[in-house]
Amino acid sequence: MNLRYMLDTNICIYIMKNRPAYLAPIFDEHSRELSVSSVNEPSPAYR
Repeated sequence: MNLRYMLDTNICIYIMKNRPAYLAPIFDEHSRELSVSSVNEPSPAYR
């Protein structure tokens, strides 16, 4: 299994909220190549 595509958090949120039908076949075709980053620490606050 080779992960080729890392999905951005904003893209994941958009897909979960809107469930666009046109993306279903694309996700099915590339499902073994998709990954999602996990954040372990909070981002630093901007001052």
